Amino acid sequence: WSTEVEVEWGVPQGSVLGPLLFLLYINDLPLFVKSNTILYADDTTFINIGKDITNLDILANQTLKTASDWFCTNGFLLNEAKTKNILFDLKANSSSLTSNIVTSIKFLGVHIDNHLTWNPHIDYLSVRLSRVVYLLKRLNDVVPQNYIKTAYFSYFQSIFRYGLILFGNCPRIQELLILQKKVIRNLTNSGTRDHCKPLFIDLQIQTIVNLYIYDVVIYICKNPNYLNFKYTFHDYNTRKKNNTKIDFYRLSKTLNSHIVVSLKVYNFFESQINSFSFKMFKQRLYHWLLRHPLYNLDELFKTNTVNF
Repeated sequence: WSTEVEVEWGVPQGSVLGPLLFLLYINDLPLFVKSNTILYADDTTFINIGKDITNLDILANQTLKTASDWFCTNGFLLNEAKTKNILFDLKANSSSLTSNIVTSIKFLGVHIDNHLTWNPHIDYLSVRLSRVVYLLKRLNDVVPQNYIKTAYFSYFQSIFRYGLILFGNCPRIQELLILQKKVIRNLTNSGTRDHCKPLFIDLQIQTIVNLYIYDVVIYICKNPNYLNFKYTFHDYNTRKKNNTKIDFYRLSKTLNSHIVVSLKVYNFFESQINSFSFKMFKQRLYHWLLRHPLYNLDELFKTNTVNF
């Protein structure tokens, strides 16, 4: 048995009320820091936005100083080894900054780089998934296929699906699709040159692109604040009046962002979304995607008809 000790400050770990008490303990931090603040359990993120890189550097240092003072006053210990600064800009040079700038960070399990290329996260996923490919191949020789499918969903699909809505449209997503094809061929004992789309259908497994399509459509349906329908901008009927309006953007980085791409995919399924309840639409969309394995978004947009 552990020795009973009176808790004089902080929150006791392992208690039922621990998470709630911790949130109450740290909840007023954003009131003391001028920067935008994201709190997730004991992970705290400060966001500063500016056009002048020098002023932004000063603001970042001030934010860290204010936060450190608050932590000290409230009995927290700031983990300096895990405190990182990252500058998001398409062309800025961070060599002149006084802050300790890194080129990539791990934020809530997702690796984010300063140019938002998602390359570090794809590298990370490729290593993890390659190990699972080998594991599933070894299991295929000793256990039935239905057990392998269970292991696939638990140890392969669950890894790449986390945060997929963010990086699912990056060019290197094809590298993960190749690894997925290897698993599918191993599951069915197929050759390395065998076409995989029929195998996806037979196994009732979604491609990584299909899962991305499903996730972004459901995300927009659950977050209608992103929707600006075309009929709100004019008072006459048009064929696509119920489509959501997508603003014009100059930068390709913005055009390929998850919000813009999500709206494009949402518009593609606009008639189906309006024809069914949300619950029914989710089911029909998922089963339609099972029947139509896709390797990229162009295949979706080139589809002439969608029959749910």
